[in-house]
Formats: sequence, structure tokens, C-alpha cells
Amino acid sequence: ETITAYREFQAIWGTDDDLTPSPTIVGQGYNDMTHNFFSQELRLNGKLGDMVDFTVGAFLSDQKTTYLTRQDIRYIVPTVPPLFLQFLGDDPVKADSKAVFGTIIVKPSDAMTITGGLRYTDESKSYTFLRTTYDGTSTALPFGVGALNGFTSTYEGNKLDWRISADYRFSPAALAYVTVGTGFKGGGVSARPFNATQAQQGSFGPETVTSYEVGLKTD
Repeated sequence: ETITAYREFQAIWGTDDDLTPSPTIVGQGYNDMTHNFFSQELRLNGKLGDMVDFTVGAFLSDQKTTYLTRQDIRYIVPTVPPLFLQFLGDDPVKADSKAVFGTIIVKPSDAMTITGGLRYTDESKSYTFLRTTYDGTSTALPFGVGALNGFTSTYEGNKLDWRISADYRFSPAALAYVTVGTGFKGGGVSARPFNATQAQQGSFGPETVTSYEVGLKTD
């Protein structure tokens, strides 16, 4: 079994960053984001005798986003010359994920089912910051913003997750079950640093969880 997916989109929007109705306070932005995503999943399903079903497979995804932005944030320090607080960004963002997985389902009796599964995931993300003034230079930007130009912040991580569950059907109208499993939400990098130091320290790890569930389903 094979599952292939591709999607792309473009979004253009403006912002009023100073959050006031006053036309004399300048705080505005223009944003143009394009996104491309491709994924491929392969699965092999099979049986071992009358008691065991299994699935093994692999997954990969590749995505790239380009974030073009034109920002005017003079409202932060109104007394600073405009050139210092106006900048252009055209940031490429990449995210890749690869995984292999397997599930086995054992039926020791007509009433009982035992399921076990493993999944190993390896992922990486990178965000390259391009920061220039409106005229295309970066050295004039203050507070270390110019030092962001060309800097890439990265995240890499991997995780082995597992799940085991058992259920027992007392009758066509009653099913009891118990399951334990792990999962994670991948880490990444901060997309809103104001200088290179914040970008260097902006990576964060994944969130992880171990869940337990016991239940009874009746009809």
C-alpha cells in the first residue's frame, strides 16, 4: 500500500502592529508566504497463521516555506531615524521528517485482542533569517538585527514511541480495554528573534507524553 500527498499554498496579508487606531503611529507589515509539502508513506500488511496480523511501513515528508515580509516598526522607538526600524525579510524555512513503524495484532482467542506497536521518527528543521533595510543593506540595522542576516537556526531530534493495548469482548454488547502508549510533538526554532543571540538560543526540544487509558464500551 502506498500513500502519496502534495500540497502548496500562498498567503498574502497585512498587519497593523502598533495595535492602535491612531494613523500617526507607524507600525505596519506586509507578508507573503509560500508553502510546499510532499509526503510518501509505504505500508505492508500481512498475516501469520490465523492468530497474527501485522503492518510495517515507512514515512517521509519534505516541506519548504518562504516567508517574505516588509516591516515598519518605528512605533517601538519613535525618536530613532526610520531607516533603523524598517527591514525586509525573505526567510526560507525547511522541515523534514522520516519514520519507520510496525504494528502486530494477536488474537489468542475470539474474545481477546492484544496489539503492540513501535515507531521511530527522525526530524530536522531550519530557519534562515534574511534581514536587510529597504535599500538592501544590513549593517545599518540596530540592536543586532543586521547580524541576523544569513544566520540559520536549526533543530534536530529523534524519538522512539511505543504502544501496547489489550481488549476483551464479554459479549457482542460489551468490550473492555486497556492501553498504554507514548507520543511527542516535535521541537523547533523561534521564528521571532530580534537579534542573533536570541536566534542562537531559540531552539526548543519536543514535548513528550505517556498516556494510560482503561475503558468499557457498551451497546
